[in-house]
Amino acid sequence: MKKVIIIFGAMLTVLGLCARAADTVEPQEQQCSALLQAAHESLASPSGEDYVTLYEKAFKTCTPAELPVELVAQYYEGRGDYLGIYGKDYAAAAVAYEEGLDRVTALAGIDDPLRIGLLEDLANAFDVLVGQNLTSSPKEDRDRVRELSREALRVRQVVYGENSPEAAVGWCRLSYVEQETAPGIAEQYARTAVRVSETAKDAEALRDSLSCLRSTLKIQGKALEVAELQDRIAVLSTQIEESDRQSGNERP
Repeated sequence: MKKVIIIFGAMLTVLGLCARAADTVEPQEQQCSALLQAAHESLASPSGEDYVTLYEKAFKTCTPAELPVELVAQYYEGRGDYLGIYGKDYAAAAVAYEEGLDRVTALAGIDDPLRIGLLEDLANAFDVLVGQNLTSSPKEDRDRVRELSREALRVRQVVYGENSPEAAVGWCRLSYVEQETAPGIAEQYARTAVRVSETAKDAEALRDSLSCLRSTLKIQGKALEVAELQDRIAVLSTQIEESDRQSGNERP
């Protein structure tokens, strides 16, 4: 479940940046952008044309060296997702994410939000490799997961603010990284995410941060606190759904 959350979370970052790319590309680049966006959407919610076919079309259409930085990020996110999720080759996925990260950093600098998804997906790829004993240097790769996740949090804080919902997401990601090996540290990170979400006064961020805290407390066997958090999460979920209905943004 942790892997799904992390991958999906990074996918949402890419989808959110697609609109930014669409306003800046030339007509011949719009086909590349459309294919990559359609593939991401199909991967997140399968319907219509198969995401594998869409990705393969995009890889034939797109030439990274000729793309603006927004599409460079989308391209490498897509290649990494394709290799990892479809091909189950997380070592190759890590190479794709890292190449994309290097290119985006060179083009846009270290504080560009386009780096966030690549950093977090690269961290996730290394996490999978360590978890499945597919690496010859598990300690170094585990440290790399932490390093990448901390850097993604730093960029989130620089771009969106230290007390933003986006920063809360970064703290939760750090918490998930530490859950199995350092649950006490994971709990501290999750509580920081809750505090940041409360400061931001963002109901969805708070619900997700409480879910993150519930997860790490469950691992520690703190059943009473888990039950209390479950009640808070349920109340928040109901409030969010009601708010969506009133604003006409009811979710499927």
